Amino acid sequence: RSLETTLIKPYPILAQFTQHLELLTHPEHRFKDNMESLKNLLKAAPRDDESILNLFKEITSDVYDDKRAGLGDYNAAFAKKGRDEWIQYCGKNGEKLVKMDMKTFQEMIGAIMAKHKVSSGTSKMKLKEFSIWLADFDMGNNPNSQYIELPGQYTGLTKPTPETHIKVAGVDPDDSVMGSLRKPKRSKIRGTDVDDYSFLV
Repeated sequence: RSLETTLIKPYPILAQFTQHLELLTHPEHRFKDNMESLKNLLKAAPRDDESILNLFKEITSDVYDDKRAGLGDYNAAFAKKGRDEWIQYCGKNGEKLVKMDMKTFQEMIGAIMAKHKVSSGTSKMKLKEFSIWLADFDMGNNPNSQYIELPGQYTGLTKPTPETHIKVAGVDPDDSVMGSLRKPKRSKIRGTDVDDYSFLV
């Protein structure tokens, strides 16, 4: 909580940047990860209905909100294609989900995932397929007080001097999608020193 207070709240641009980096994870994988958390809640005895409903809202917002600001086309298409089925299984407000047995839950996951197959192998995808916000990010369009430091500049050995640190100027529009199971993205961040820095997201 203290980290959020000192780093995130004074810099809303950092919160947005972090949220949109998370959107670089394929929605199929975000859905599957959330199902693991949901499965644990449904298996608990007694069930915590409030936690189940809160997670339902988080999943609906993260995976199935195709109107989310700055959302890329790939994420939006996944959300639009699957939202009705998700609501049909769980109920508009999650009321069916809190009563769902494990057999129905597993059938739901199988039915939903069967419609969304992630291609194998390494490929190229445009950054805007996942996040238009990231693709359009330009530090020059933000106030001087709102900036994002390039990761990896704090050693812990000396007093930090943020004013001398390299800031994120923009993000390369092309992503390399790696062929491993999680489909991580190799992205290039452009620094204010005019160099490019590769990161695996």
